[in-house]
Amino acid sequence: MLDLTLVKVPDKGQVYPFVFEPSEVSANWDSICPFLEASVRVSFNMISLVQLRRLLESGEAVCIGIARDNEPLAIFVAHIVNYSDYRCARVIAAAGTQLKDAMRYFHVMEGWAMSLGATEIEAWCRPAMERMLRRYGFKHRVSIITRRIERSYQ
Repeated sequence: MLDLTLVKVPDKGQVYPFVFEPSEVSANWDSICPFLEASVRVSFNMISLVQLRRLLESGEAVCIGIARDNEPLAIFVAHIVNYSDYRCARVIAAAGTQLKDAMRYFHVMEGWAMSLGATEIEAWCRPAMERMLRRYGFKHRVSIITRRIERSYQ
């Protein structure tokens, strides 16, 4: 159950957005952690729960999501990235059973990003998420490829 004391919760059964302040993360960690675990599981170890919690509690990242009856349905975690001539908000975790519904409230993420000087939002994601996000104006820009280093050179 979320502690949404700072959110005007609508009538029972309606979906509504929420944004956690850094001071609210600890009180709500048990409610959002299962969503973050799902995202971390498919992240190829690019992020961990420990890192996500630290980023959220320090205010370096934001947790924006949707809920119904104080139960979270989907969440996005993002932080600001500075490039050579622009800023963007990078989604570093996204999970839930209602991600398509959550996109109706993506303007909340955009408003947060714009308030910090970002001019776009990016996400590192798997192909299925990329296909879904294309419907909402996201475009493929780059691919990240990796090669595991199996031996050490001395």
